[in-house]
Parts: sequence; structure tokens; C-alpha cells
Amino acid sequence: MVNMKLRGWLGVLAGALLLGGCKEEPKKAAGGDAPRSPNTEAIRGLVERAAEQTLPAPSLAALDFEVPCPFADLDVRRDALIAKAKELGGSAVEGLRDGDRQRRLAVQLPGSSVAAFRLAAGAPVVGSTAEKESFDVTLKAP
Repeated sequence: MVNMKLRGWLGVLAGALLLGGCKEEPKKAAGGDAPRSPNTEAIRGLVERAAEQTLPAPSLAALDFEVPCPFADLDVRRDALIAKAKELGGSAVEGLRDGDRQRRLAVQLPGSSVAAFRLAAGAPVVGSTAEKESFDVTLKAP
């Protein structure tokens, strides 16, 4: 697995060097767009495919969630979730408050711990295949 990632990164690097190393400026066509050689297009395509395979698309929005919580328990619940994140090998910090009736947490966890954290928070369980996940949790009083 590591070897495949290393090969992918090396491919991206080699392609970038090849694209960046072209010193000859092609003459502009009448429409204003510079014509590209077939080799440049082929290299660009290879670099884009290698980058797509090496760098997976992030999945941030799917992990953010909101937890309803009684007003009197906002701070206690916030502290419990911060402690749970630390227990699971991650971290959580309180963000800026948006009024008196909610608390926002920025959470970073190993991907394997996301489901356990969401279960502890009372949110629907969503697994993760990423090595690390960052997401926001909002504790909101009605």
C-alpha cells in the first residue's frame, strides 16, 4: 500500500517536472489560445490521473453534525465530548460561540474512531475510511 502511494507521488512529481521543464513557448493561435503538443497533453493527463489516485477526495461535509441538548447541559455535554475525543486518540476544541444556546466543537479523530465518537454523541453512525477525519459538532439547545 505504501509502495503504491510512493509510486503515485513520484509519478505526480515527475509529471510536474516534465511540464514545468518545457522552456519553449508555443506561438499563440489566432484565437489567443496557445496550441499544445500531444506530448504535453499526454503528460498532463497522466499527472492528473496519478494525482486523483494518490489524493482521495475529502469527505468533510458528510461528517459534520448537530446534537440537540438541553440548555442546562450544554457545557457538561461539551466537556464530555472533548474527553471522549481524547479517549479515542483525537482532539476536540470549542470554537466561537454563536449565541448563548449552542456550542461548537472542532473535532479531529483517527478514521477508525469516528463511528464510536458519533455513537457517544448520540448522532447517526457514519464510518470512515480516511486515516484522519476533521469535522464540526454543534450542541444546540432548543
